[in-house]
Amino acid sequence: DTGPVAFPDISKNYDPQIDCLSLAFLAFNKDHFTDFVIEALTPIIEDGKEVAAVYHYSKILSLETNNKLYAFGKI
Repeated sequence: DTGPVAFPDISKNYDPQIDCLSLAFLAFNKDHFTDFVIEALTPIIEDGKEVAAVYHYSKILSLETNNKLYAFGKI
């Protein structure tokens, strides 16, 4: 995986625009897709009831990509 990176939500307009950004990690082991693991408000459930909410990397978005890895220096 790699990250964190700034992941923009372009599905709607935000005011201020900086609010469209979330932190995310990129996870991939194939060359044709990437899973974006996005930080989101995540409910904590106890006995079927929400008792709290925390920010956690819990939202997964899979997108078709063309992944390439580059190495700099000695391997």
